[in-house]
Amino acid sequence: MKCQGLWWGGVFVLICSGLAASALAQQPWGAMGPSLTRPAGYSYGGGEYAYAEQPAAPSPAPGAAPSAKPAAEESCGLMCLPRCCVSRRCCNGCLPDPWTLFPEFDSGLKIGGWVSAGIFANAWGSELNGPIAYRPENDFTVDQTWLFVDKPADTSCRAFDWGFRFDILFGADGPDTRAFRNSRFAWDNAWISSDDGVYGTAIPQLYAVVAWNKLSVKLGHFFSPIGYERVPVTENFFYSHSYCHQFGEPQTLTGVLASYEVTDGLNIHAGWTTAWDTAFDNPGEASLFLGGVDVPIGQRIIFTWMVSGGDLGERWGLDWGDLYMNSFVVKFAINERWTYVFQHDLGLVTNAGGQVPNGQWYGINQYLFFKINECWSLGGRFEWFHDDDGLAWLAGSPAWSGGVFSGWFPYLWTGAAPDLYALTLGLNWKPHANLTIRPEIRYDWANGNFIPGARPFNDGQDREQLSGGVDLIFTY
Repeated sequence: MKCQGLWWGGVFVLICSGLAASALAQQPWGAMGPSLTRPAGYSYGGGEYAYAEQPAAPSPAPGAAPSAKPAAEESCGLMCLPRCCVSRRCCNGCLPDPWTLFPEFDSGLKIGGWVSAGIFANAWGSELNGPIAYRPENDFTVDQTWLFVDKPADTSCRAFDWGFRFDILFGADGPDTRAFRNSRFAWDNAWISSDDGVYGTAIPQLYAVVAWNKLSVKLGHFFSPIGYERVPVTENFFYSHSYCHQFGEPQTLTGVLASYEVTDGLNIHAGWTTAWDTAFDNPGEASLFLGGVDVPIGQRIIFTWMVSGGDLGERWGLDWGDLYMNSFVVKFAINERWTYVFQHDLGLVTNAGGQVPNGQWYGINQYLFFKINECWSLGGRFEWFHDDDGLAWLAGSPAWSGGVFSGWFPYLWTGAAPDLYALTLGLNWKPHANLTIRPEIRYDWANGNFIPGARPFNDGQDREQLSGGVDLIFTY
């Protein structure tokens, strides 16, 4: 079986290597070379980068000899001028603006969405991929059929404005995104559309925003701002998710969150929420603080720290104690091509009742991205996750509901709690402004004294796994 796994992994690596070689062959460096100096019009933002069109050169004085064309006009090169893109396809490493199904209204209202589908499989041939977040099935799935309606609150031209956001999705990511800690039939918790529980519908966001100058207040149900990865596929580089994202952090929150921009890039957040992954229900009467800061350090580094903490309340006759969880993310734009991201999570549950264990979990994620051009990017992720008592493992799973675990069985061990590790390598290819293809290969392993038959992978038989997949995202 392991020989078959190595063969399968070798084939996948060859495919990814061929795509990467094709991307490098398309890179329009030419005589300019891969210059790592900061060109005019270059701007950092959130660890990403973008090239802006250069201002037009001044007209020569009457009678003066015409000046030579700038280097940027000689080649599409690194500047991605409008003439480089005559269609929405990738051309000379450049992409135009994507096509949209709905126009943007004068009020700022936007309607759009995307469809994503892919296949993820493991080398063991098992029907389940173990604890890999959002990709538990060894099968082809339609992951997200998404629609959003968004009116941002814009105070750039006036002192006061308001807005709102509504998101709905159907697909294999629906069960993982719904408010699975709600009461059984509250909000979208019961919207499972297939007998095997793979497909479902969720409304992960429905909130209003009021803004006054640099202060904005969000009220309703919204995505958690904790951590680096997000639920929408359009906001993630990799097809699979990290253990920290799935088991150590909330996916959605409900409550109120105020944000104030002190200076350009420096933001302060503070608010209140109900229990994690609930929506307009709060059956345990949890009461949690949510807050944090975004701090720019120079022009290349952004430090974000978020915290969630408070009383988890009582439910099913159990006292769930007090929660403290914090996450910090450092985004470092090394230069115009390389970006490094570091994330650390720490969660603690204390003062729980006698039948609920106290516990702590923590982990580290590291990401490294290389942008070849606007159409091709390479990325790597190395992660480590540790859960002392298995509390985050169970509580962070959508299959854990009503005190009964109905999904893939948790791993069991003796002695010290195990450590989970994963190394993921991936590629993003955008052959069209509306189309993204994301192949990846992933190797997971665990250290610990597992009970036979209750290991993390291969139906409980193994402590390591080679897996991979590819998905396609079409935006509209």
